[in-house]
Amino acid sequence: MSSTDPNVKATYFLRPVEGKGLRPIPLSESEGTVVGRSKDLGILDNKVSANQLECKLTYSPMLAVELKAKNEVFVKDRFGVLKMLKANYVGYLKPGEVLYLYSSQSVPKYGYILTKGESDKAGHTGADDFIELLDESSDDDVVEAAPPPSDRTAPPVSPEGTRREGRADARAGREGGHTAPRRAVKRQRDDRKGTADDPCELLSSDEEEEEVKVQFTSKAKSARGRKSTKRNAFYGGQESGGGGDSSHGTANARYKPQQTERDAQRNARAQQQRGYGSAHGAGPTTGSQSAQHFTADNVQPKPPTPPPSHPDDTPEVSATRATLQKAWIDLCAAQDKCDELFTAVRSKQIEYQRVTLEVPSRFNGDTDSSSLKEHNMRVNNAAAEMHLAMNEYNDIRGAIVVLRAKYQRAREELDTALQLLERGRRAAAQTRRDETKASDFQAEVEAWETVERTPDLSTIPVSELKQLATAMGVDIRGCVEKKDLATAITTRRESGREAWLVKRKKRAAEEEIAVRQRRKLAELRKDESKRQADESAQASAKQRAVRQVATWGKNADLRVFLQRCGIPVEGVGRNKKSLTAAYRRAMMKYHPDRTRGASMEQQALAAEVTKWITHEWQNLS
Repeated sequence: MSSTDPNVKATYFLRPVEGKGLRPIPLSESEGTVVGRSKDLGILDNKVSANQLECKLTYSPMLAVELKAKNEVFVKDRFGVLKMLKANYVGYLKPGEVLYLYSSQSVPKYGYILTKGESDKAGHTGADDFIELLDESSDDDVVEAAPPPSDRTAPPVSPEGTRREGRADARAGREGGHTAPRRAVKRQRDDRKGTADDPCELLSSDEEEEEVKVQFTSKAKSARGRKSTKRNAFYGGQESGGGGDSSHGTANARYKPQQTERDAQRNARAQQQRGYGSAHGAGPTTGSQSAQHFTADNVQPKPPTPPPSHPDDTPEVSATRATLQKAWIDLCAAQDKCDELFTAVRSKQIEYQRVTLEVPSRFNGDTDSSSLKEHNMRVNNAAAEMHLAMNEYNDIRGAIVVLRAKYQRAREELDTALQLLERGRRAAAQTRRDETKASDFQAEVEAWETVERTPDLSTIPVSELKQLATAMGVDIRGCVEKKDLATAITTRRESGREAWLVKRKKRAAEEEIAVRQRRKLAELRKDESKRQADESAQASAKQRAVRQVATWGKNADLRVFLQRCGIPVEGVGRNKKSLTAAYRRAMMKYHPDRTRGASMEQQALAAEVTKWITHEWQNLS
């Protein structure tokens, strides 16, 4: 988070408009700014948390401040309507709206407004230098203040009055020296309030209640001016034209019309500016909320290129490779299209922001109905183009989600096919090794049997003797003559007979175990295939049952649904009392316990119908 140092320069910042001792808050588009109870910000109220909300400047689709509330805050719009932003929600503060950090007894406190400029210009806001906001229409109802009285027109002050003021100043000094400076600051602030030079300096609602008076006619104003002149002459001040300067801060108060007149003016202004910023879907709220999705962070990288084909691939693996290649091509094309639409959306948002900020100014005389209507039309056209681009972007993003799912599924299918291929290769290699081992053992058995049956090995040809020696594991590298081969085989027969018997018995046991394992593995594979077939059939049956129940339950209540299921329903009532008999008949027919011996499709349909009927029965009165 960025620091809340008010001396940091920023193009936009939150300027305090209601609250004592508040300081401006700089804003940034790249980082969020935490606003809450802080000595640096001048907020010392314990009712405001240290992390009240997080502010972030945004330009899409128009200039606004994104508010992420940690606790509830309040926003007053241009028409004076106060709205609450709940905790853990996101809102937007548009230009001309006021942000309040806290509200006590329906009175908002600690107000800020979005302002453009350098934050150090407003960084000297003191403890008593703050303003209140009024509506634009109330500027015309301000009573013009007269200039301060000169020394020539000021009434004479008696020595007794001078002595009283001296005693008051001395008493203020004995009280600690705080009252006199406070009064001086208050007097200076009263001199600034409600003047014609600075119409934005209004009454504060923190130290004194806002004085609202009825707008008088010209005759009443003149009479009030004469009375106030006489009254201020007694207090040592003078008024001119019904509005002057007074040490009590009452004569220079800013007069406002009654609440009913203000409401009428607001309604007139709302009718005059109807459609500004929000007409026909051109409001910044929708654009701002949807614009937060159009960021580069949400764009996922392109998937890697699929691996090439292999000569040893089976037809199944080749088919899955082709499917993956097609899914990858479609996904890459969709992502390229998404990037193009993202650029288009950004340009439309910038154009919408530019058109929205070109508001006809009443200071330039461009507030007639035709200029406002043309501006609203331009705003609506820009908003329509922006929303059209957003819709296309959202459509392509949805298509990307579907294509990415297809690509992922094709990749998983290829991985599964490769695993099956590798498993088959390993199984074939193991089978070959087992067969080779079995054939070698069988040859050894036959060799031992031949040697045991033949007492004189010299009668056997040399080639056959070599085969017998190899099968029995006799080393014949030093045997040259036939006699040497016969002697070596005879020696092995006499010395290794007991070891051969043990080996033969062990091998027979291993072979028996291997046969049982192969038989068990074949049964397991058969059961697995049957289970997969049953699961596939159950899934298909469930899908058909869901579609059937959805057809029966379309625009239907429990009574109509039971009739569509073939259950007779008596009477015309639609409550539990009138449908109890039909409900029982439906449970007798479709309950899963009643359909255990039925087919798989009937069981799936019974389960879905029972689920639908039970849900509607529980919600029935």
